[in-house]
Amino acid sequence: MRTTLDLDDALLEAARAVAAQSKRSLGAVISEWARRGLSPRGDGAGRRKGRIPTFDVPPDAAPLNPARIKELVDDEGLAR
Repeated sequence: MRTTLDLDDALLEAARAVAAQSKRSLGAVISEWARRGLSPRGDGAGRRKGRIPTFDVPPDAAPLNPARIKELVDDEGLAR
């Protein structure tokens, strides 16, 4: 179905990059993101106590290492 969306510039840029990297259409990428956003997330009741939480990371995400974390903390002015 065709429609017109007013997207944030950064979101459109990210979607285009993912589409190019994954060789999919822009519409396919945005549709996938919308589906993920609409899918229900668990309330945490099934989690075992003491487990480390995990989350999905895009395949093209820059790696995080101690130097990058320090840089981000310094950039944001966060106290340790």
